[in-house]
Amino acid sequence: MMVLKEFTDLRIFHDAKIGDFKYEYNKKKLDLTLYFDFSYLKGESHLIAENVSFVQIDSKEPWGKGIYVNEVKILKKNGRMEFSLLLNSGDKYVLHAELFLLKN
Repeated sequence: MMVLKEFTDLRIFHDAKIGDFKYEYNKKKLDLTLYFDFSYLKGESHLIAENVSFVQIDSKEPWGKGIYVNEVKILKKNGRMEFSLLLNSGDKYVLHAELFLLKN
């Protein structure tokens, strides 16, 4: 398990395949399934967000259909973390939470 911070090397997310998205509203917990195909990170992993306060998901596909991660950014804003994920379709996920973890 890896705690994600604003200084984490996020290139590991590039070309990961996006999977299911589960949000437990009462627990303010989000679980996004990702599939990696690297020698050191292979198979199913989960991006876990704890104490979530904001979720925005675009599903417009302005660049065409796509299910792979193009870019990920993490910023610290007002004492919380902002995680943004851009897909190769042009769709963007933006999440605000206290903690982001990558579990494989």
